[in-house]
Amino acid sequence: MDINSTYKLGILLRSYDALHNWRALLLLIASCVIAGLIVTAGISGGGSNHSAALFIALFLVAMLVLAIGVNAAGLALVDQADGQAFRGFVPATFGGVGATVRVVGALLLLGLGFAVLLAILYVISRLGQIPHLQAVFGFLLAGPSVVVLALAYAVLLLGVPLIFVVIWQGEGLVHAILRAIDIVVSRPLTVFIHFVVLWVIVFPAAAFVFWLTIFASIPVDGMYLSQSSGLASGLGSWFTAQNGLGSLGGPLSLLREFGVGLGGASLSITIISLLAGAVVVLIYMLGLIYLFRSVSEGVGSEVSDMLRTKMADFKQKTEQRRARSSEAPVVPRAPPTTTPTISSSATPNQMAFCPQCRQTIAANDVFCGACGFALKQT
Repeated sequence: MDINSTYKLGILLRSYDALHNWRALLLLIASCVIAGLIVTAGISGGGSNHSAALFIALFLVAMLVLAIGVNAAGLALVDQADGQAFRGFVPATFGGVGATVRVVGALLLLGLGFAVLLAILYVISRLGQIPHLQAVFGFLLAGPSVVVLALAYAVLLLGVPLIFVVIWQGEGLVHAILRAIDIVVSRPLTVFIHFVVLWVIVFPAAAFVFWLTIFASIPVDGMYLSQSSGLASGLGSWFTAQNGLGSLGGPLSLLREFGVGLGGASLSITIISLLAGAVVVLIYMLGLIYLFRSVSEGVGSEVSDMLRTKMADFKQKTEQRRARSSEAPVVPRAPPTTTPTISSSATPNQMAFCPQCRQTIAANDVFCGACGFALKQT
């Protein structure tokens, strides 16, 4: 591994700069809290009205709010990575809405493309069912099909996070898909190594923060659930309060409150748990931005250019067919059949020529003196 590659991997350590971006953290936390309240309302409403449709609808709305917050935080992290001033909470929120629409569209197109690829591979595999040619077609087609499907899996696993980053940088959904395909297909192992390094950086921090929060919330949650000021009774309530669920700490203690209202202590502990989780998510998101910029450097746009060329050719041919179909056939005009005459408005002294023999005639002549052509119709 050369010095340049080592330097690019080392850039991923800057992921912890996300800890200084309190604006992105606020956007992410706000979306988590709003989404949690919507889900809470859905559980309460669904439980009282026995309506699963209400819960599903509110759950989808909550996921949409959470996605907008994640994308808005991603835009704030892109500003940080570019060394630019924060664009503001309102522009980031509206930008998060647009980015969410593009991300959803990109994921749908990517899923549709993967389904079409599977269908094509299945149709190709039917060639192996031709009598007396099964072994030949199986040998020629099975191996390449494995390679194509493996690359498709790599695009799904490694390309989807890159699609998020491309969209955060202001690109459209089609360009984001094509750019991710270019990078993953061109250097799949390099992208995988960068992801492994990012996971090694982020996951220990995630585990550390998670277990610290859990082990700190267990005694505090037990103290408040015990309804007593004594530490011993508070610690003893870990395993006895609320049918033994008190030992699971703040995040799950909030679930016990859905039927009877939100408890202040449980809500406070849950917000702290969300804050800890949001910090880890921000570190991972900023790491994705640096990872994309490391692996995309020097990668061409062969797949993008090829697909754009095919799409441009198809569009041009379609327009040409449309133009040919809209053109009306031109009917040639018949030549005039009238006999040319000498204008009667000519003066007596004006000279003219016979239409038939081109001899000079006078303007008031009735017949040509050379050929006898009738100059005036009677």
